[in-house]
Amino acid sequence: MEKNAKSLVDHWTWAADKGLMNRNTAAGLRSACARVLEVLGDGWEQTDITDLNVDDILLRFQNLKKKDFVPQVLEAYKHRFRKAITSYFEYLGNPGGWKPGAQEKPSASQREHTSRQRRHATASVTVERKTDVLDADHVEYPFPLRPGVMARLVLPCNLTKSDVARLSAFMSMLVMSADRRQTSEEGTDVR
Repeated sequence: MEKNAKSLVDHWTWAADKGLMNRNTAAGLRSACARVLEVLGDGWEQTDITDLNVDDILLRFQNLKKKDFVPQVLEAYKHRFRKAITSYFEYLGNPGGWKPGAQEKPSASQREHTSRQRRHATASVTVERKTDVLDADHVEYPFPLRPGVMARLVLPCNLTKSDVARLSAFMSMLVMSADRRQTSEEGTDVR
């Protein structure tokens, strides 16, 4: 069996195609493997993964990519890479009996705690800026517009200044004037 980096990355597409795991989960593991291993430079696909020092490569990834990603995304990539490489070695050791690891689900108390935190953050005027990693390529940013009104922006991790300029121009077109807002609130058809 192949023990090179390309095989590790391709394994997750295979697992999703065979129905062994959720396609989005597999895509997240695949993306994390590719992103982390890219720091090895040209020809990284042929790297023998049995010789990798995972801690060292994750440190290199963090140092080289910390300006490209928010800290939560870096941590998600690192966690997924560790999970992916461990699971792939389990597969190599026992292909017939391999099962992808179960998704980590929060306990009932953790879910309730998270729910309370979200309710509090939404009700508060001074909301701490918290980001949620949606997948390997997108992050959700809660944004308090005004008291009692929260917006959620889902943006790519590799957002550029040009993207922000286009988004800003688009958002400017969405502004509703006070006269139009009042008419809309009274129930009159605004077109």
